[in-house]
Amino acid sequence: MSDGLKNLEQQAVDDARLCQMLENISLLQGFERAEIEKLAQYCRAYKATNGTVIFKEGEKSHFMCLLVAGRVNILKENKQVATIRAGKSMGEMSLIDGFPYSATAISAVDSELVMFTRLQFERLGETNPLVALKLYKAIARLMSLRLRQTTGVLIDYLQDPA
Repeated sequence: MSDGLKNLEQQAVDDARLCQMLENISLLQGFERAEIEKLAQYCRAYKATNGTVIFKEGEKSHFMCLLVAGRVNILKENKQVATIRAGKSMGEMSLIDGFPYSATAISAVDSELVMFTRLQFERLGETNPLVALKLYKAIARLMSLRLRQTTGVLIDYLQDPA
């Protein structure tokens, strides 16, 4: 178990509540209810109190977080670079590529999360390949969008004469 998951309190939620949590995640907006129900079989709900480290930069654990409620700060080399709000996701790159986390995630307030581990993602692919492919494509689109945004910021930075 990763350090991050050790810091979190697993929530006992019924299937209907877990599906409701997943339906409010922007990454999953194109999913039908039956697909959400299949995804729900492969994830778990957790609570993170204010200040809880969810995952650390350089940590080799592989899970993706879907933030249901609350707020999470993302730090790179101990400097805050982003804030994740409810309905958003984080940790997708590590889930896909297997490399250590590129940043640290710390809950800024008491938060609720749904998590997919890499093993759960692989099992989903074995049992429900079409749903896994749809999730993989949604993650790829999200990562592509983030790369485009980062490239735009980089270009602005390089063109600024100051």
